[in-house]
Amino acid sequence: MDIFKSYATDKTLEENGVKIIVAKDDKSGKESWIRVARLGNQKFNQCFDRLQKQNRVNGMKKLSPEVTEKLLIEAIAETILVDWSGLSYKGEEIAYSKENAIKMLTEAKDWLDEIVTLAKNMETFRIQDMEDSAKNLPKSSVGI
Repeated sequence: MDIFKSYATDKTLEENGVKIIVAKDDKSGKESWIRVARLGNQKFNQCFDRLQKQNRVNGMKKLSPEVTEKLLIEAIAETILVDWSGLSYKGEEIAYSKENAIKMLTEAKDWLDEIVTLAKNMETFRIQDMEDSAKNLPKSSVGI
């Protein structure tokens, strides 16, 4: 077994995110997509550490579970769910912003679970999967 082929991931995509198409309108062809970075990447770790330090008062060592969840959602909105297009919330199209991401991740717990699952999944960021996908792309009209 080749460890590189089986487990190597793209570090740039882990930090900056990979575009994942979540829906496509059959009539218009418009795609809805999200950009997700790897959970536990350097940006996430630094952000979560910073948020925890900012929220500790009087030298407390441990934050409450409620505060920890709130900070985790904020760190995910800032560093993991880094962009989207074509999403709506309660029937209204919603533009990406950190604040909108926090709202959606807080109010829709299954959406939070889905983002975390994608961000933890090695397959989302595997180099071999990207190479295989590139090989299967149709040739352009100029033969590239």
